[in-house]
Amino acid sequence: MTPRYKQIFDIVDQLSSNLHCPVGFSKNRSDIVKDTHRQFLMALIALGFTEEEIEAATGGLFKLVERRLCAIYRCSRAIFKSGQPC
Repeated sequence: MTPRYKQIFDIVDQLSSNLHCPVGFSKNRSDIVKDTHRQFLMALIALGFTEEEIEAATGGLFKLVERRLCAIYRCSRAIFKSGQPC
């Protein structure tokens, strides 16, 4: 992984760490994923990365954002059901 790709991936990790379980995720999943993807993409482009670099570094930013949001949602559901953290 090139240093520039590692930088992109580290930024995506930082952005992801600030995500929370969105209200209504199960009903509005598509819109929430699209909005979050757009926010991540715009932030990275504003930092000077090209869309091609972002996609190559993340293996597909949209799918990465979707997977992370789904994981947060599943973890949140598990916490509510069990009362125990993930």
